[in-house]
Amino acid sequence: MVKHRPIAVLLSLAAGLLLAVGLVAPASAATLRSQACTIEATAYVQQGNTNVVTAARTTCRTAQAAPDSVAANVHVGYGCRDSNFEGTCWWFDVASPGCSGGRTWTWSSITQNNVLSSWEAVGTCSHGILYDLPGPGGASITCYTCYGLGSMNDKTSALRVYP
Repeated sequence: MVKHRPIAVLLSLAAGLLLAVGLVAPASAATLRSQACTIEATAYVQQGNTNVVTAARTTCRTAQAAPDSVAANVHVGYGCRDSNFEGTCWWFDVASPGCSGGRTWTWSSITQNNVLSSWEAVGTCSHGILYDLPGPGGASITCYTCYGLGSMNDKTSALRVYP
């Protein structure tokens, strides 16, 4: 006959629960990705403390790990096609040191026009503003970490990232 120890059973249940919570509650929204892509700013014009991206290159891979930044670039934002940072996701990369030193980065238009459903600032940047019109202009939403974009869902056409 096997004797059950109530404490051992409770500890096993608690450990199992913690493991299950750890699997569904990421430490950072940017850890969730089914396809990771990088939008690399390949050219920009400096206007005071704002760098306006004038050319970008997008590369994608299906690996679960975050794509590495090019040595001279850093991640400043992360956005996904679906809410809760699911579906295809994109890292927004700019020249180092990113937002350090008070630099703001602007994408007057993004190739992922009207598809973003979640977004967050990363690295040296604190937040971003997503706009529904190129320029940027029109309606907007400010995001630090936005698991959903509300009325701006699938409407982002331009982006500005701040220190």
